[in-house]
Amino acid sequence: VAYSTISTLLYLYSLGFEYFNAMANCGAWAFRCAVINLLVSVIWVIVSPLFDPHPQKIALTQHRFDLMLSLFVILIGCLMDKIKERAFHSATYVTFFIPFQLLWYLTEIKLVIFFNFGSPYHPSWVAKGFVKGYHSYHQVIDVTNGLSTVLMTAVATFSGAIIVLQNIELKGWDILSINGVMLVSFSAIYMMAAVSGFFS
Repeated sequence: VAYSTISTLLYLYSLGFEYFNAMANCGAWAFRCAVINLLVSVIWVIVSPLFDPHPQKIALTQHRFDLMLSLFVILIGCLMDKIKERAFHSATYVTFFIPFQLLWYLTEIKLVIFFNFGSPYHPSWVAKGFVKGYHSYHQVIDVTNGLSTVLMTAVATFSGAIIVLQNIELKGWDILSINGVMLVSFSAIYMMAAVSGFFS
């Protein structure tokens, strides 16, 4: 059921990508996806008092994380408008992949919080008592959450950063844009290394 749901969402996302002719204005497409994420996030914060006290605290933290990643996706979309003429295929990959990963990844985290259980990618939640613990019957969500986390952090943000570095000229405001993209990308790689026990 979980995998068919993800496949259906990917298909619907593809239809939207084609319908809005996303490559005609990459920034506008990224903005639409970010707005959808932010609307869901606002609703998330409004209903979070219905959760147990500890997951409610994580929900508020997650809302701030949603805001940060949404701004990142909008920035990436605007940068793709600058490079699509000389690197169309790379820009198409980034414009399609990163906004989709934003929506999928953040939805998975909200599921984990909603069910009030831990995730291998967020071990501190259990250690600090924010959630009840790990539950074997949520292994499917562990797998899909893990897949979305790897694709968003180790693949989408990092590959997007490489494409930006290869195609954006280092001048003016673009220098600050590249700095922001690299900060998010290396933070993502650090998170993956930290939760894997690389530094232990």
